[in-house]
Amino acid sequence: MNDSDLCPACDKPLSREDACRIVGGHVLHAQCPDPLSAAVFGPSDTQLLREIQACINRQVEAADAAAEDKVNADFYRKLRALINPKPSRDPLRVSISNSGTRYALLDVVFFEAFDMVIEDGFVTDFASTPKWLWMIYPPTGFYQRAALLHDYLYQFGAAYYGFDRAHVDWMFREQMRLDGVGWRTRWTMWAAVRLFGAKHWRAAP
Repeated sequence: MNDSDLCPACDKPLSREDACRIVGGHVLHAQCPDPLSAAVFGPSDTQLLREIQACINRQVEAADAAAEDKVNADFYRKLRALINPKPSRDPLRVSISNSGTRYALLDVVFFEAFDMVIEDGFVTDFASTPKWLWMIYPPTGFYQRAALLHDYLYQFGAAYYGFDRAHVDWMFREQMRLDGVGWRTRWTMWAAVRLFGAKHWRAAP
């Protein structure tokens, strides 16, 4: 610890002479509350919240590892996203492939309108527009959340949810509307996936 380090709870300098504690990887003054939860939860609720989230994480990992019932795994994913949701207007955090055209999610993303969760680690190319159109419709435009949902459901919508392609394309357009994308872009992107998306659709086994 350097003398120039600041306590994230009170923004006052930390020194080697201070009584300190570590919370969630952060060094705080011993008397300061946890800044990640004290603003929303009371001090007595903080430990309970952590235990609940840890339990949910274990359940999701166990369900995935054992290939248990999909509905059961999705329940825990949704519950975890509700405890720590990704707000609609926040930019998505991703890691980018060496080619610069594939993106892996670093956070769970929750789509409130459809009560649907996409787990961190999912890989997408966002909007699958040809390079010669990127000046007008880049892969990561204002429609990137809708494109993420569309990519996910083209892979798993039929097998996991029983959706057909027309319904998934409608969800793509509706999510763009909810995210404030203009009507011309919404209908242009929707028309493109209706015309050219069939070869990417993964039907139910």
